Amino acid sequence: MNIFINTNYVDDLGNRGKLEKRFPLIYFWLKDSYYQNYPDQFEKTDWRYSDDPREMKDNPQLQQQLRDCPPDIVGLSLYMWNTDTLLRNALWIKENVNPDVIIVAAGPNADSRQQWMEENVYVDYVVNGPAAETFNRIINCTLEGKHSRDVLGVNYWDGTKVVRNAPVPRKEDQLVLNYVNNFRDEVVAMLDDYTARFDNVIVLTMLIQGCPYSCSFCEQGTS
Repeated sequence: MNIFINTNYVDDLGNRGKLEKRFPLIYFWLKDSYYQNYPDQFEKTDWRYSDDPREMKDNPQLQQQLRDCPPDIVGLSLYMWNTDTLLRNALWIKENVNPDVIIVAAGPNADSRQQWMEENVYVDYVVNGPAAETFNRIINCTLEGKHSRDVLGVNYWDGTKVVRNAPVPRKEDQLVLNYVNNFRDEVVAMLDDYTARFDNVIVLTMLIQGCPYSCSFCEQGTS
């Protein structure tokens, strides 16, 4: 199974005009979470990612990579600065590479309100709040040939309304990060590439995932 993670951190000019590059934490976090929680299943998956700021329609090199290795699942990490680009990328993949690809949108700007879901029907699932374990379960369902509409944490448009599943209990969605050791060769190769091309490399980490509250007025809360 081919899994493609698409994000876009937008390369920033740092102090004194130096070009900075952010290390793709979301890619390694999701990959590492699946590796640690489902090691037997992990061997059946192939993970790739892109944080290229160019849109896919204007990126023939990435287009060819996706055609050579068509994704079965695409994960979008949505922020306010990249949402439009990543959604257009997802639609391009569905229209030009694999019409059956499963598009999963998550991140701070993931939107599961009815108007948004109706406008973006090519997005199969939206995950509000912590998404790692929900994403893991979507992968498992796909490997087993099952649909993921019963997976905890997913929101989807059923053609008439938005269906919202209860979130994964926090005790079943623990934050696990050990990608530096688990994927050392890939990490080192990526850092070598980044440090050769950019003035600064920003390596992120995470201490807590999602909001610790469940306010009923919030999209990530409960009723």
